[in-house]
Amino acid sequence: MIARAWRRNLWLWLPAAVFFLLTVVLLGVFALEFADETQVARTRLARRTEELDVIRAQRKRAQGIVEKVRASEEGLADFYGRRLSTEREGLTRILAEIKNLCRLSGIPPTSLAYERQALEGQDVSRRTITFSVDGTYTQLRQLINFIELSDSFLILDEVSLRGNDVEGTPLRISLKLSTLFTVNSAAPAREPPNLES
Repeated sequence: MIARAWRRNLWLWLPAAVFFLLTVVLLGVFALEFADETQVARTRLARRTEELDVIRAQRKRAQGIVEKVRASEEGLADFYGRRLSTEREGLTRILAEIKNLCRLSGIPPTSLAYERQALEGQDVSRRTITFSVDGTYTQLRQLINFIELSDSFLILDEVSLRGNDVEGTPLRISLKLSTLFTVNSAAPAREPPNLES
């Protein structure tokens, strides 16, 4: 009885079965024919994804470098603006501070000389200040400590000591300090490179 029902409705289910079998055959052919191409596409996609990850990591490192450059530029602008002054504004102040530090240590300078040195390609000039003092070891150590703790931008270039090892005998120390001054009153405004584009 069921077989008869199937034969009687043959025109109804036979086209659907043929269509289904045709679809299965076509999908099988497609899978066989294009399997290599899909595998190549998957491999290519995986390679591109790895390249993208590498590029993202490189971009992140580059952004970190850009941030460091910007921070350095800001620090440099702050250094020029707050720490350095023009020679006209700062030389007298620096010399007065050196004399004051010597006075605080209890050993006034016996001689004070300075020379100017232009630094090529830079927006600063260098002043070297040479002086000598006579005092005890403790006073000389205290003077060097005061120089190192000074708010002014002072560089201790050279120290030479003359005297005896006998305690309480005055020693002579020659100090060579240097400082930097901006060449003009405007601090150099250097723009960091634009690495974002």
